[in-house]
Amino acid sequence: MDGSAGFQESGESAASHARTGVWSALRQRSVSLPPDDLFSVLSHRRRRFAIYYLKNVDGPVELGALAEQVAAWENQKERHEITSDERKRVYTALQGSHLPPMDKAGLLHFDKDRGIIKPEAALYELDIYVDFVPSRDFHWSSYYLFLSVAGAIAFLMVALGVIPVGMVGLPQFTGFLLGVFLFSSVIHSWESRKKRLPDQERPPELDWQ
Repeated sequence: MDGSAGFQESGESAASHARTGVWSALRQRSVSLPPDDLFSVLSHRRRRFAIYYLKNVDGPVELGALAEQVAAWENQKERHEITSDERKRVYTALQGSHLPPMDKAGLLHFDKDRGIIKPEAALYELDIYVDFVPSRDFHWSSYYLFLSVAGAIAFLMVALGVIPVGMVGLPQFTGFLLGVFLFSSVIHSWESRKKRLPDQERPPELDWQ
């Protein structure tokens, strides 16, 4: 791997989210490498950037184009703003350290002589960002658990008459609970869709640092 500290995960939080997403991807699909080895392949941010780019283009990709985009993401620049040194550094690292292990894992085919990368089916099946939960994000699983428990307790208390509902009967109270769940599900679906749009211009983890 490239030993440059500037291209390592920035902070323990980002690295933790990366590990979560990688293990999620491993649970979803089987590839040619054992889980520990594949985790090592995907745990570097530069490789995840490469996967993200390859998944969102059609067909084989030239190494130069891939290096240019990865360098732009790493340096928080537009593609036309990166320097030749920044591009060359990423190009060399991808060619020598990052693409060969990904080739061995069955995620892509790397023709080193021609400088062409062809994504394999296994790469499209990986979704390493789908289960990332940045620390500032809402924890929906905990919310639904709380909502279910609170709703069940309230429903039981209303049914037993412990809580007077006045003009509102049990059917109306049940409808209210269902409405809360429906509204929550709509918001959850909308939030999830925002994170998973395949045409996002940059990897989601760039916004989590």
